[in-house]
Amino acid sequence: MSTPVADRESLETHLLKALENTKDPEARYHIRESLQKLQIE
Repeated sequence: MSTPVADRESLETHLLKALENTKDPEARYHIRESLQKLQIE
């Protein structure tokens, strides 16, 4: 089951904003992992 494109783009935008706003290395790692998974789908 895939995520609709609009929802995926919105999620990607929020993840990128979170990546910009966090300094925590572990959080940044998990955000990057999520972004990569979104791009693979």
